[in-house]
Amino acid sequence: MRKIIFVDEPTTENITPPASGPEQPAKPAINVAPAYTPPPVPAHMGIDLTKSTNLSTKEMVDKIYSLLEAINKPGIDFFEYWNAASAMGGATPANLQNAFKALTVLGLTKEKILESGQAYKQELDTRLNDDIQKKLNERTTLENQLRNERMQLEQQKKDQEDKIKQMTAALDVTNKALLQIGDKYRTQLDAINLKIETGGSALQTVLAEMQAVLDTVKTSVN
Repeated sequence: MRKIIFVDEPTTENITPPASGPEQPAKPAINVAPAYTPPPVPAHMGIDLTKSTNLSTKEMVDKIYSLLEAINKPGIDFFEYWNAASAMGGATPANLQNAFKALTVLGLTKEKILESGQAYKQELDTRLNDDIQKKLNERTTLENQLRNERMQLEQQKKDQEDKIKQMTAALDVTNKALLQIGDKYRTQLDAINLKIETGGSALQTVLAEMQAVLDTVKTSVN
């Protein structure tokens, strides 16, 4: 049997009931302990990865065994034959032969083993591969989302780095202007200061001369 690692829990819609037909005879009791006793089969079989995301491979395989039990057809066929051989110690050639001899009295034939075993394999493969394809599609979607978001973040980072470069260049220009602004206005300020100083000195000179005239007028002119 092919071992599938990922499979969601099939719904009741996924598990097709046996086709109606002539009533099958009840399974005769087999006095052989099963090699594997799965937990009670719930209404929905399989693995729901939305609830079981950390299942080990062994647990996955156990779930698939439970699914196989759920789709087991009435009567003695591959399923009961495999369990009987496993109960004898494993599906070795000797145990398979002994199990076959034990179950032939219940109507099991080699053709029925091969036919039912192949049918079970096909049904498991079909059911589980649908879910595997679904998981592959989900993975592709997530990978695309991851790639797109990474591209967006990388572009955002580049834009921000470009802005930082532009702002750094602008800051350098501003700093340079700050260093040069004193020299830019110093010549003009020096010229103005000289004019103020010279003008003030000249004014005092003229005012002194005018005051001298006035003083002379007061004392000398009658």
